Amino acid sequence: MKHVFILSLLAVTLFLGSCQQQSNTYTHLEAIDSLLHQELADSAYQQIIKTDTSILKSDADQAYYYLLLTWSRYVKYQPFTTDSLINQSINYYQHKKETDKLALAYAVKGEAIYEAGNITEAILCLKECEHLAQTLKDNFLDNKLYGALTMINSQQNEYALALKYGKKRLETALRSQNKSWIAGSLNQLAVCFYGLKEQDSACQYINRCIPYIKNVTDEEKVILLDNIGFFNIETHPDTALKYLHIAERIAPSADTYDNQARIYANQGQEKEADSLWTIALEKSNLKQKITIIEAILQHKNKMRCPEKETGYLKSQLLTLKDSLNRKIKETNIEKQQYHFDYLTAQHSKDQSINILEKELIGLGSFLIFLFFLFLYKRHKNKTETFKQMDALETDIKKKDEIIKNLKTVSENNQKFANELETKLNKQNTNILSGKQLFESIKQGQTTASWKKKAYIQVFSYYAVFHPSSAEDILLKHPNATPRQKIYLILKEEGWDDEKIAQCLCI
Repeated sequence: MKHVFILSLLAVTLFLGSCQQQSNTYTHLEAIDSLLHQELADSAYQQIIKTDTSILKSDADQAYYYLLLTWSRYVKYQPFTTDSLINQSINYYQHKKETDKLALAYAVKGEAIYEAGNITEAILCLKECEHLAQTLKDNFLDNKLYGALTMINSQQNEYALALKYGKKRLETALRSQNKSWIAGSLNQLAVCFYGLKEQDSACQYINRCIPYIKNVTDEEKVILLDNIGFFNIETHPDTALKYLHIAERIAPSADTYDNQARIYANQGQEKEADSLWTIALEKSNLKQKITIIEAILQHKNKMRCPEKETGYLKSQLLTLKDSLNRKIKETNIEKQQYHFDYLTAQHSKDQSINILEKELIGLGSFLIFLFFLFLYKRHKNKTETFKQMDALETDIKKKDEIIKNLKTVSENNQKFANELETKLNKQNTNILSGKQLFESIKQGQTTASWKKKAYIQVFSYYAVFHPSSAEDILLKHPNATPRQKIYLILKEEGWDDEKIAQCLCI
């Protein structure tokens, strides 16, 4: 008896020790998570690489560790070599239905895999995160998600979509009163407006970043300083140089040297400009190379340089642009994002139909149960058989009528589902056509050849990306024709009457 007591005590001690170790492990991982949420990348990375993986006993610990490891490596600009670890985290959180960590895992994977060059899967991961984030109301996750979607869309020249997500990020940042997020979102919006050829708005947004420079990391600081310099080159070159010199002292990038070269070129310091452009080209990626060579050619043409000095640059520029356009065409991220949103809506529709079918089956089963219960009672009480025959016949008629009505409801729901799918396809087509038409008039084309459908498509596209402005137009001008609505949109965009008249052929 004494031995049994000792063995029991030992087992309890070992069990409690195991629980304590698991508790300590999870607490350690939560501490690293907290550092990453505070954007303390260096501290988080040091903690994660020091973690003894032998203490990761449970699936929960391993999933959490792989998520934090992938995340910390990404924020420290470590190369992303495999997605097997983060996929284990995603599979675990899917199985356990831990929506908050699943959404974060998708966001982390999306960012990391984009840097590795897999643009298509990156977009899918971020759209999965966006779908989950709608129910979480997590400011940190929203900032991370919208920042990533803004960056990717702008880098792929989808500036309208980038602007949509950039505005959402700014709303999140202002709601949270996080100065670092505010700076990042203002910077991204400046890039979006510049891509949409709205130079004044771009300059306005980038200069709003200046008070927040001290609130961001050195890596983000260089990006802000580079863009402040770039957007002030033409109007305030001295201010631009001031901020570019600060960036140069921290960690100069290709943009730092390119922007300085542009200023020196404008000032006639050709030798200094050429030297800086050479450094910029050595440090640049594909898209930056295109931008830098375009700037060099623009300056050379302005200086009326002979063809022998510009011929090679022109040839190189065409090759680089072909390569970039090929990559953008291969990924077509705008279509991917619209398609994902369509599939999400389709999934919700299918779920509604499945629920209705289950309700119909349940009701039918209940009616059958009542029918057999009735037969059972009739069998037990033979003396009332003839008396109950009329009631049974009535019940059967009612059952048949109910089943007939249910069948009609099911057919109507299927018809509704088909109509909904047709409308969704038509809406996606209208939005994409509207975008192309809207971009064409922004590039100087007119509406001379437009029919009524074209005006409707443009307004449909505008309503998706500027819902509040579109709603104001509908409320204030309920009887406006499609063409008049386009006039109101152009006024909202800041066009003067002369430019609008030329565009609308008035």
